[in-house]
Amino acid sequence: MLPILNESFWRDEAFSALLSQHSPLDIIRLTAKDQSPPLYPILLHYWMLLFGTTETAIRTLSLLFHFGTVIIIFFLIKKLTKSFYASLLTALAVLLNPFLLQYAFEARTYSLLAFTIAAAIYFLSLEKFWLAGIFLSLGILSHNFALFTTASIAVWWVYTQKMNVAKNMKKTISLFLFPAIAFFAWGMVIWNQWVRVGHEFWIKPVTSAIFLETFESFTRGDLNYPARHFLVLVSLMLVFFAASFWIWKKTKETNHFASLLFFASLGPIVIAYTISALFAPIFFDRYLIASVPLFISLVAFSLFRFVKENPAKQMAIVVFLSCLGAFLLYASEQVLNSYQKPAINWAVSQVIEKAKPGDVIIPKDVLNYMETRWYVQESHANIPVYAYAPTGKIPFYIGSVLFDPNKIIKVYPTNTTIWEIEPDGGYKMLYLPQILPKTPQLSKVKN
Repeated sequence: MLPILNESFWRDEAFSALLSQHSPLDIIRLTAKDQSPPLYPILLHYWMLLFGTTETAIRTLSLLFHFGTVIIIFFLIKKLTKSFYASLLTALAVLLNPFLLQYAFEARTYSLLAFTIAAAIYFLSLEKFWLAGIFLSLGILSHNFALFTTASIAVWWVYTQKMNVAKNMKKTISLFLFPAIAFFAWGMVIWNQWVRVGHEFWIKPVTSAIFLETFESFTRGDLNYPARHFLVLVSLMLVFFAASFWIWKKTKETNHFASLLFFASLGPIVIAYTISALFAPIFFDRYLIASVPLFISLVAFSLFRFVKENPAKQMAIVVFLSCLGAFLLYASEQVLNSYQKPAINWAVSQVIEKAKPGDVIIPKDVLNYMETRWYVQESHANIPVYAYAPTGKIPFYIGSVLFDPNKIIKVYPTNTTIWEIEPDGGYKMLYLPQILPKTPQLSKVKN
């Protein structure tokens, strides 16, 4: 079994699992008070009913969406290049991309978001406007950042249609009707969520350096391994060759599919940066995950055209692609065989074995409440789990909608054995005796 499949859940994954145990209507109600749309937890709700609640079973749903994205990219590049080998190499680059691979094994909505957007672009390339619109709307109901992709596609549509948008009103309606319905159905919720994000979120303000940092994340993932810098360098060189085709291309033809990939992959990044720089910091690389397979496709298509026009450069491209393939294989092996998350499941299992009736469990950091609660619940142990918050308030972005107010404490209980779960996956036992107030002594009054 791959370590990444069955390692302990982290906070957001435990939130997904706990949320998905509610009914679909309750999921919609709860997500309206949170920060993400309801499609993924609803799908996960039925998935868990069918396949169980183990880490492997729950994470497999995201993995299937990743495979779906790989298949879609294969057929997208096949449509654009008519080349089986170009399609296969591009699909492999998406499959083994360390960033995509990391989130393909997380019980979160990110792989679903990448899949819905890739499907929308593919059907748009086939001029299946209704299907493209449906998948764009599903993307909006998967993650709020899909709105940025939809806006980028709208800009591309106006750009390519020039003055013919009105003449092609039927196509325009087919493409944007369902995204508009999804937006108006969920739009006020999104607005309220973003207002809260602007006032009390954890993302830091951005500078222009974020573009290079994001490129590094998209190419090498978040792990540290020896070849990560080489992977970034080779990827950068291939992007350079891809960009040079459009700068020095010999033919003057306009390729609407290439411009679609350009707008859909880079547009959301620019929009998120602009909002973060001018209004509220919302820029975070994993929220922009849908751009990664599209950008890989844009680079692959451009390299294909570059080699077609510059046969003398073919050997250089082959060398760089071979290096990229070797580094991707190495990086993907590191991702699949690494334990990235604290072993909260182990700590909880140890506590459950040693705890006695009347004991309580309190995570040292409130950020670990979700996974602690999940693993205690899965063990069917009758041990209360409390969230320690001195102010009595839980930040909304750590899943406050699932916190029972009766389980939030401002001070540790006394005369009770407390099992404290450490953020690193350890645990320790505390016992706080009750400190009785001293009885004031009356001084003797002299007569």
